[in-house]
Order: sequence, then C-alpha cells, then structure tokens
Amino acid sequence: MQKCSMCLKEAQLMQSHLIPKFAYKAVQDGKKRSLPIGEYSNEAATFVQSGIRTPLLCHECEEILSSYEGELKKFIDEIQDGSTRVQEDPEGEILLTRNF
Repeated sequence: MQKCSMCLKEAQLMQSHLIPKFAYKAVQDGKKRSLPIGEYSNEAATFVQSGIRTPLLCHECEEILSSYEGELKKFIDEIQDGSTRVQEDPEGEILLTRNF
C-alpha cells in the first residue's frame, strides 16, 4: 500500500495517466500508439500504447479525476467545433459564456 497523491490515504494505487488519455488522440497512429510526449534523444523512439502512466491515485480519486477529465474533453471538443460559448470582446479578451 502506498499513499494516494490526491486524498493522501494509504491505498492500492492505480496506474494513473499523467496526461489525460484523450490528449494523445491527435498524435496517435492507426494502432492507437503515440510517441512519448517530452522524451527527446538521438535513439529510436519507442511507441506507447496508452500514454504515460504511473502509480499515483487510489481508485476512488482516479474516478473523481476521470469525471473532470471527461468534462474537459467535452469542453475542448466544443471549442474545436466552433462553440458559441467562446467569444471575444471588443478589446480582444476571450470570454467564456455559459449556456443554461
């Protein structure tokens, strides 16, 4: 048992993604492999199948964080699709509006 980095309780830790899994989609090949982000060397790179993972969070905290990652993914997809929630004011500041 190790200490969860989020709740600080002793628990069995999950293999947590350091970068949300959806962030790799843009750089994956047809086999859903990608090159590791942030690794640079003169040697041949090794593909990673599911992003960089490390024992970090307990199951409960992994589920909580996963729900926020899901909401972030929806929001990023919405922005990329030209959401009306993202607007620019006359001074060039970006505004986020909420649709209720």
